[in-house]
Amino acid sequence: MRACAGWSKPATAGFLFPGVISLPVLAAASYGVYLIFFAGTVALPVFAAVVFAEALLWRPVEVVLIVNNGLGKFGRAAVLAILATALQAAGAVLFMLGAQRTIGVWSWFYIDANAVSRPAVPTDLADRSP
Repeated sequence: MRACAGWSKPATAGFLFPGVISLPVLAAASYGVYLIFFAGTVALPVFAAVVFAEALLWRPVEVVLIVNNGLGKFGRAAVLAILATALQAAGAVLFMLGAQRTIGVWSWFYIDANAVSRPAVPTDLADRSP
């Protein structure tokens, strides 16, 4: 029995557990990259916001796309990629129309756009129907 529609407990746990375990490594590596390349130009909270959006919001969407491609569901993967990208583009347009156009404000639009695109992509990795 499924805990929630579209979610398989073993598949979800197998996906989430390595992600949670790797968070300290991600944080340390991201901080190192920040110190080497971005410390003089971007504030740490802004850099952290972008890393958060990419690693914790967008990467799961990419995993769903890769799994669908691996299952031979190329059309579904393409539609999902287009939908998620369109939602991100809508966030960019909203930022462009906004009153403040700073990198800090952009980072919040980027998080929001990725957060909106995340639930738009079904995560039923257990669906093996043709």
